[in-house]
This record gives sequence, C-alpha cells and structure tokens, in this order.
Amino acid sequence: MPASSEAASLQPVNDEHYLRQDGEFENGQSKKKCKIRTMDAFCREQRIEALDFIKCDTEGAEKMVFSGADGVLREFRPIVYTEMLRKHAKRFGYHPNELIELFKGYGYSCYREEGRRLIPFEIMDEETVETNFFFLHRENHGKLVERYVI
Repeated sequence: MPASSEAASLQPVNDEHYLRQDGEFENGQSKKKCKIRTMDAFCREQRIEALDFIKCDTEGAEKMVFSGADGVLREFRPIVYTEMLRKHAKRFGYHPNELIELFKGYGYSCYREEGRRLIPFEIMDEETVETNFFFLHRENHGKLVERYVI
C-alpha cells in the first residue's frame, strides 16, 4: 500500500506521474494481508440473488475484478460503471481496450457520458480523456440505451 496516493492499489506506484516535486517516488509503502475473493465467490457466499449495478474503481485492477465475475456478468447482467485509465492499467500489464473486449464477450457495449447522454465508445486511444465508462447489456438495458444513447 502506498503511504498516500490516489492510485493506491495492488501494484506499487513507480511511474513518473507519481513523482513528488523533489523527484522521488512516493515511498513509505507497506504490506497488509487481506482476504481476497472473486466477485463470483462473494456473491455465492452471500447468497446474492440479484445484482443490478456495479461501480468499480480499483486503480488499474479492474481487469482482475471483472475476470472474477464471469457468473455475475452472465447471470445478473448488471449495469457496470467503471474506471478505465491507461496509466493505471499499464501497471497491471493490460490496456483498457481489453476490458471493452471482455465485456463484448458478455453482450455488453461501452459508453462514455456526455452531459446527460451516453455516447457509444468503441476503442481507447492516446487522445481519450474520459476516465469512467458505462457498460450496458444489449438485452437487459435496451430501454436505457433507447432513452440515453445519442
């Protein structure tokens, strides 16, 4: 765990974005042991029978989170609102476009928010500024798509 950072996650913070003014990386990292389980395992353990919405902001670990949610995404098809930043994903060895592809495999499409409307979003490139995206399932969220998508 970094001593202080908006990018606290399971990976050390050591890229140039997190250099302090004195040119040193944020230090004071410490280790903590904690139980980790997949979203699928958690939902089974808690006997969750319905799940409508997931908000995920794990500073780059989003692919890990959703890789452990196969059953949840197939069975419940929740609306997903998640952060996707290239700089955070890079620390975990993937590109945010891999998340877009992962969700496509479950029947979801990606959208960015503009005002109170949703704009289809296909691919993240170096010009992408947005950080949070919606994933809507084509069958479960058709009425939302009709109402909010440009």
